[in-house]
Amino acid sequence: MSEQKRIAVLGAGISGLATGYFLKKECPGVELRVFEKQNRVGGLLDTVIHDGRIFEMGARGMRPGGKGRSVLDFVREIGLGEQMVLANKEAKVRFLLMDGKLKKVPVTPLTAAFSPVTRGILAAIYRDIRIKPGSPRPEDESIEEFSRRHFGRVITRNLIEPIVAGIWGGDIGKLSASATLPILVEMEKKHGSLIKALLKRRRTPVSPQDERTLEAGLYTFKKGMTQLAEQLAGHLGDQLRLSSDIIRIEKRVAGYNLVFEDGVYEADMVVSTLPAYVLAGLVRDSFPELDVLLNGVEYVSMAVV
Repeated sequence: MSEQKRIAVLGAGISGLATGYFLKKECPGVELRVFEKQNRVGGLLDTVIHDGRIFEMGARGMRPGGKGRSVLDFVREIGLGEQMVLANKEAKVRFLLMDGKLKKVPVTPLTAAFSPVTRGILAAIYRDIRIKPGSPRPEDESIEEFSRRHFGRVITRNLIEPIVAGIWGGDIGKLSASATLPILVEMEKKHGSLIKALLKRRRTPVSPQDERTLEAGLYTFKKGMTQLAEQLAGHLGDQLRLSSDIIRIEKRVAGYNLVFEDGVYEADMVVSTLPAYVLAGLVRDSFPELDVLLNGVEYVSMAVV
């Protein structure tokens, strides 16, 4: 990194802003620029406040558990710890659409045994606990294949598929288990059965404050999710350039030219957080093979009501 003098980050969504924040923190001697096409930060994070009510056009909150613990530490590091709002208990209630009707997802073992949502759960548990550590498994497999090996077809269709759709909006037959569920894949390698792994898992001691946050399961901010983006933008200061619409990216002998309508920025390194199809249009002339690969990435839209 020491040889890189000028670094350009494309996009001021949460990924671009966080990348810029850590580059500024870890590489203070580097000339950093974060370019954003719009005149606002946040990308898909977009909060609308109307008559005192908060409406989220993008993500509605963040989870503090699992790998979310590092994000929770990050939120406090940038000064948003006192701005957090924890979800109430009602936020944990989930419904699935089955046979044209909304069915409540059970939250206790007893209700799970009799719920149509978790029909076949006992057979699924028996199937999972029979998997031994070191059992043969594909090097990489889809979430569907992974889930069926552990829990069978019914639980995979009724429960796992809608859960995955709500998180990634993708096809469980195409999404890689190793890429999307790395913790579960590691559990399988060590314990075989996922249920046994969860029962043996030791919980890391946490402070009373973190205990309340983990219990809530979800949090946002007093001014909505956009507050996270705006806080990061404040840390970047004049290194953030809004209303900067890049026309194309050109390859130089050493580095890249970012071509704008009103000039060119020469960068030694470019980090893109743009959607694949947007970046494809910028590199089409200079990197035609990359253009083809980027256009092959599938995207889906998601709405939460």
